[in-house]
Amino acid sequence: MYRSARRTFTTVVAVAGALTAVAAGATPAGAAAPVQKADADVTSGSFHLTFHATRQADQAPSTAKGTFDAWTTAGPLTLMHLAGPVTCLDVRGNRMGLFYPIASSSPSLFSQINSGVLISMTVDGNGHATAVQFLPVPVTHVSSCAPLPTLLPATGSATLVS
Repeated sequence: MYRSARRTFTTVVAVAGALTAVAAGATPAGAAAPVQKADADVTSGSFHLTFHATRQADQAPSTAKGTFDAWTTAGPLTLMHLAGPVTCLDVRGNRMGLFYPIASSSPSLFSQINSGVLISMTVDGNGHATAVQFLPVPVTHVSSCAPLPTLLPATGSATLVS
């Protein structure tokens, strides 16, 4: 009887531990950890931007990886092009914030002044960007890139995963 009760108790503890781990969001061995992800091809006025960014959901926003390109045009003329690696990503529901240091630019002045850009975007439930915000900053690294209010109307495709 004692051995049977002990075996039952051990089984209950093991099941309770497994359920607690699942409820806490633990990832089973061999399974991929949840990710935050943002992909977009968006236009706002004369600005056109494309980016792809990811990070592990359980890691700091500043661990993001990805690429970013932006152009400003006047008709068929490209007035400015900025590009850089995405180094921060923060997806919150249908809003996201990201940061990229300007690694290359045309004209080259923008990539020579050690600066970056915080981008915020709002997406509807159908994969379309509805608004965007650009904030140039005089730094090349940030530890936080929480979404800012998005004031500029935007169109184009966008996917967010949080």
